[in-house]
Amino acid sequence: MSDESRSPAPGRSSTPGEAGGAREQTLYGRKACWAVFTHRPQDILRVFHTQQRRQELAPLLKWAAAARIPYRELDEDGMRRVADATHHEGVAMAVRPRAYAAHQGAQPAGGDVWMALDRIDNPYNLGAILRTCAFFGIGTVLVGGSEPGGKVNGAAMRAAEGGAESLQLVACPDLAGILRDMALRGVSVVGLESDSAILLGDRPVSRPAVLVAGHEQEGLSSAVRAACSWVCSIPGQGSVSSLNVSVSVGVALSSLLDVSFARAHQPPRRAPEAAARGRSRPDARSSSPAARPSRPNAPRESGKPARRRPERGRPRPKPRG
Repeated sequence: MSDESRSPAPGRSSTPGEAGGAREQTLYGRKACWAVFTHRPQDILRVFHTQQRRQELAPLLKWAAAARIPYRELDEDGMRRVADATHHEGVAMAVRPRAYAAHQGAQPAGGDVWMALDRIDNPYNLGAILRTCAFFGIGTVLVGGSEPGGKVNGAAMRAAEGGAESLQLVACPDLAGILRDMALRGVSVVGLESDSAILLGDRPVSRPAVLVAGHEQEGLSSAVRAACSWVCSIPGQGSVSSLNVSVSVGVALSSLLDVSFARAHQPPRRAPEAAARGRSRPDARSSSPAARPSRPNAPRESGKPARRRPERGRPRPKPRG
């Protein structure tokens, strides 16, 4: 069955990225689409791709054919209509939206450092924060103001570049109450606020810990700020008084996790291609005898010439009398 017969003609929904009463979302981009295929393929409804991406997406298309998921190859104009964007990178999907999980009342899963967001309204900031959390290995993000079962915004999912798929997204209608409860359980609750006199890094942060970022213009609400163990700011020396909230989260997580210190104490890593070449072809310049390939009749390490073995079938010369 050909690609053309496996999918209805692409159409453009009235709301970009959302269709069918929020029953499906359109995601695009290589990383975002591949992350959905990796983490929740059961939510894929349709697949669209360009001819240039056919070989790269072969495992996905093979799976779609076996699962009877419609897929279709489109030209550039068709991809623009489906994705409602020009930066689609040659692949788009119609998927079921991610839903926020309910808070279970215990400490979140996934490591001992978590992220909490207080009324982050801009979906692009939300997506950038989710991508940053995935980069730093944060397992759980507490999203204030959201309801359990609510759908994660499609624009945020696209901006996360696939990072949201590896995170547990927890709805927290009462974020201040949840943070107070975590503090009573011994969790360090560290807020980010530009007007704090305490600078990031001034105080040691014990684990477990949760980093709290607030609204883009209003910052942390008074209730959430009161629930924090302390609030700190990021020092700057330029003409701008604050950072974008997603940038602030990246700077704070790097400091909180002490990433620069960890990297300084790691041995340098070789590129995968160089490492593969090194394993398959030993370095002849190495001073170690074991690292050099053996050669027939090679001189011994002592400097004495090696005794030549007689060839089979030929008699050895008799010693003279």
